Amino acid sequence: MRRLVYLACFRDPVYVEAARLCIASLRGPGRYDGDIAVLSDGSFPEGTPGVTIHRLPAASDVFGIRSAKLGAARVLDVARYDRILWLDSDVIAVGDVAPLFAFLRRGLAAGDERPFNTLRAPSVGGCLSRWERLRHRFRWGINAGVFCAEAGVFGEYLDLWHAEIERYRASLHRWIDQPPLNALIVRRRIEFTPYPPGWIELPLLYEFMGKGRRFKLRPETKLLHYCGHPDKKEMLSRMQAHA
Repeated sequence: MRRLVYLACFRDPVYVEAARLCIASLRGPGRYDGDIAVLSDGSFPEGTPGVTIHRLPAASDVFGIRSAKLGAARVLDVARYDRILWLDSDVIAVGDVAPLFAFLRRGLAAGDERPFNTLRAPSVGGCLSRWERLRHRFRWGINAGVFCAEAGVFGEYLDLWHAEIERYRASLHRWIDQPPLNALIVRRRIEFTPYPPGWIELPLLYEFMGKGRRFKLRPETKLLHYCGHPDKKEMLSRMQAHA
């Protein structure tokens, strides 16, 4: 299977270092020896072994930064690959990532936000109608920080996702890319399969939303996604400590 992992890195030195740590973890505990691409405005340094940098215009706002990954099919040679895995730069690998590619049969796969957010939460269900939120109130929301797609639908799905962001742009503020993705999945415009529970963990959310639960690394965990911390320097220090 021909595999690609891609990330994006713009402006912020904290995320430059986080992206470097993410890549190092892929090559280490992640046991990943495939291609890696970084979409960047020039902030990510050239010369990282095994990494191809694709220069993009500097994003002027948070919409541009969050949408950069959705234009990837226009800068990546997608036809060279069978599976393409996106990682937010605040992700580190703690186990073999090969199952993340092998698990996908068709369409797109991603992890959910159990045990924290169902589709009632604005962070995942913000683009759903009141009836949709009620109907799917017990369904876990999907986290957009990690997803794997078939190369054959990669460009189509990312274009759909980008159009959905533009459709809801006036009402999207803190969470920009995640609610539109969940809306596409709920409305079955994207063929979707959730990764098994525990494969992708969100350790920092246990501090804010865990309701007494404590995070404990499990043997089946492949990735840790350090989303949710308001202090990005603290987020980076947690990544470094766990790595």
